[in-house]
Amino acid sequence: MAYVAQQQLDGYDATVQHAIRRKATFDKRVLARSPREVIFEKGQLIQFFHSNLHNTLEARRKLLPKWSGPHRIRERLRNSYHLETLEGEEMPGEFHARRLRAFIPRNGTRLAEEQKEREARKSNNEEVEERDDEDGDISEKGEDEDEMYNQDKESLSLEDEEEASHNEEREDG
Repeated sequence: MAYVAQQQLDGYDATVQHAIRRKATFDKRVLARSPREVIFEKGQLIQFFHSNLHNTLEARRKLLPKWSGPHRIRERLRNSYHLETLEGEEMPGEFHARRLRAFIPRNGTRLAEEQKEREARKSNNEEVEERDDEDGDISEKGEDEDEMYNQDKESLSLEDEEEASHNEEREDG
């Protein structure tokens, strides 16, 4: 009886090990095909998937596009996003990253030119902010050092006064 039980345990262990190897192979294939987390930047053009068409049995779903027209990212919330139309109107609700994909406009179109201008302005603003931060850090450090020096002077003068009062009390006492 013990021999049969051991054979069953060995068979179960072999099945589990085989399942683990199959899962590892599957995961490797899936991750090679698509990255784990897709992060979109604020202002980036995207499309979202119309999941309501995916889950219906209506005949019109065959003819309607599954992906929306272009929209822009307004804000990121963990793994979901708030979107806005190209005119800047906020769209209601949040859209999960799995329902989004990047929209790349065709070269030479008005939308492609607008997006290039927008990205150029964004990169210029980031460069200016970096320069301001670098300049601001230097002056702020100098001000902080001055404040620390003044506080040290004040604390030293307070300590001197306290020592003098303690000395007077000792002399009186």
